[in-house]
Amino acid sequence: MLDIDESLRRALRSKGALTVDECGDEVLVGMTHAETIFYLHFDEPRSTVGSSGEAGVYRELENRHLRARIAQLNDRGPDIDRKKYLRQ
Repeated sequence: MLDIDESLRRALRSKGALTVDECGDEVLVGMTHAETIFYLHFDEPRSTVGSSGEAGVYRELENRHLRARIAQLNDRGPDIDRKKYLRQ
């Protein structure tokens, strides 16, 4: 289980952003467990520590996560409220 606040966990699950991988680890959709941990602990807007390379990794993970969520929504059909699920 990820070391995150329970309210964040509920919010991510309700949006379809958090799932369980084949190993039983909680992950953000489209990411591995290690990528999820990095993403959740990297605070891009306020990060003064770390390289621009880490910021690039963060942005790539964010893009991959959002693409995976969009694909997930497309699989659910046209009647789903996409705005609800894509808010971060």
